[in-house]
Amino acid sequence: MRTRKKKKKKKKKRRKRRGGRRKKSRRKVQSLLQQMMQLAEHEHKLIEMNSNSEKLQQTYNELLEFKMVFLKVLVLILNLMFTQSIMQ
Repeated sequence: MRTRKKKKKKKKKRRKRRGGRRKKSRRKVQSLLQQMMQLAEHEHKLIEMNSNSEKLQQTYNELLEFKMVFLKVLVLILNLMFTQSIMQ
């Protein structure tokens, strides 16, 4: 009789342990899925930020080029004004 009771208790303990392991593995899977979703969101944000950075760099380069042209035109105009004032 005693051996049967001991065997039953051991079986119950084993079942409890297995159930606990399953819950832990489910939690790990859920946690992993959440982390994968967060990673996908961060990846999307990084792609968007890179795109914005490229656009900003292009705009900056265009403005810098415009500034250089503007300064050259300004120097030309000032030279013309100076030469005209000397001639008069």
